[in-house]
Amino acid sequence: PSPGATCPGFGLPPLLEKGYFMFDDSSRTAWDLDVWRCQSESACPGQSSVDDNVCSHGLLGLNCAKCPRGQYRTRLSTCGDCAVQGVAAAMIAVFCMVLAFLMVGVIAYGMCRRGASSTMVLTVAGLLLTFMQTISVFSWLKFAWSTNVKWFFTSATWVLLDVREFRTSCIMEESAAAAYLLPLTLPLLVISAILGWKPCSRLLRQATSERMPELQMTSLLNLVGAFLTALFISIVSTTVALFDCYSSPNGKETVRTMPYTICWSGEHLSLVPLAAVAVLVYVLGVLSVLLVVIFKAPEWYANQYFRSSFDFLFMRYQARTWWFGIVVLCRSTFLALVTVISPDNSFLQFNLVLLTLVCSLMAHLIWMPYKNRMPNFLEGFQFFMLMMIMGVGSWFMSDAGHQERVSDEKTGQILSAIIIICIALNILVLGVGLSVSLVFNRSSVVEELRTGRLHCLTAEWKAISRIVASMDQEHLTKLVARASHLDRSSIRGLNDFVLLEQCHIRRATLRGRRLPSVEAVVDGKVVSAMEDLEAQKELHRRCDVMSERMFTRVLPESLD
Repeated sequence: PSPGATCPGFGLPPLLEKGYFMFDDSSRTAWDLDVWRCQSESACPGQSSVDDNVCSHGLLGLNCAKCPRGQYRTRLSTCGDCAVQGVAAAMIAVFCMVLAFLMVGVIAYGMCRRGASSTMVLTVAGLLLTFMQTISVFSWLKFAWSTNVKWFFTSATWVLLDVREFRTSCIMEESAAAAYLLPLTLPLLVISAILGWKPCSRLLRQATSERMPELQMTSLLNLVGAFLTALFISIVSTTVALFDCYSSPNGKETVRTMPYTICWSGEHLSLVPLAAVAVLVYVLGVLSVLLVVIFKAPEWYANQYFRSSFDFLFMRYQARTWWFGIVVLCRSTFLALVTVISPDNSFLQFNLVLLTLVCSLMAHLIWMPYKNRMPNFLEGFQFFMLMMIMGVGSWFMSDAGHQERVSDEKTGQILSAIIIICIALNILVLGVGLSVSLVFNRSSVVEELRTGRLHCLTAEWKAISRIVASMDQEHLTKLVARASHLDRSSIRGLNDFVLLEQCHIRRATLRGRRLPSVEAVVDGKVVSAMEDLEAQKELHRRCDVMSERMFTRVLPESLD
């Protein structure tokens, strides 16, 4: 018989295997079976006799993907009763939207007041959000995860803008149009809520006699960008969900996130033009704008409006790795597209995810992009945990030899426990890192320690500068020749830093470029060594005067 069906004996009708579906009125002739592959094995338990139900837990419809009216589908593929329905459920939804609008305002005012001081907190929180989105993507891979692991993965699907977590089937009838379009409207609603706080903040300022400041549009645009980049995996995954179709033994395809929808026919086909527009706007449009902004940042960073509007792209990274947002955006896009590129080959899915994680880890270890040491450590640890989950999870791949592995329940339980421990350990480490970041952000003692270390560092730098200034060219060349490539890179980076921050000269090569601090912007312009020859001469003259003063002051002291 067809894959997904077994023959119980000569002259008996074929029976469905676990994880497969067939309509009750379909032909039971062995050479004419219409077998579909379910997305959830618990929803399609298989048959031991022809009278057994194809669907379990009260599920119905194609691939047992829907619940009866008045019920909603849980993350474990069962049906639960709606506590409230119709108008009452809609009123609760409106109340939640108002509450979300107020939360957006709190976040906007918080970012406006704290600014760059909360960089480490936002960075660690972003790492936690990225981890939740990544393991949610793992839940859609063609892996036969155990029930416990599947629960952990699906518990994080709310970050993938999965509206089923909000029990929308209690308000409206479940359909492909609702399941696809509702998540697409969520980013628009959030962006509208953020921008809507501009007039609201003006009213608050007037009502509170200017005690509450008016939010600037640049700050709100920065918050919009932070939202889009923080949830970019979810946005891309939601946008391309309509094109993520997996095949069944009958040769037809169904949408992975909506298994009751047949691909390239009926309702699905009518949604394709809207999906194409969504891809152009949410994926290609956002990517294009952000890539142009990152590429042009060294030239445009002197503009105050630019800095305030796109600070979300640069505030987390060191000046020399301002471009690292490109790496993060590409990683997010590739992870979201894995099941679209390879919908049915679990081995290829495994290799694509692992390749993306390994390349991201290599880039991270080479550049250590974040300003603070803790986020660099935490992201490296997170990559290790994700690769550990994928490595252990390869045992659950649903391809050749899968049935033999599934029969070894003891090994499956041990490996599932290892995956759960990796998830819990990563969340625990990130949670501790977030708590420490909050303490460091508010503690005056920590600020005093940081200031003391800076004083020690600058004093040491001045002393070493006197030693270097007292050396002749030959001895200095021999000293640098003995340095390792890392030491030379550090010296080159320090030279670039001083040239840009003190002399306002930027390297002509892309490798030597870096973003200046706000204090380094002079007259709204950062001069490049290749842009304005007259300005270059003036700045060189200024640096020569500074150098002459330093040498006349430092050199005699060092000789003493």
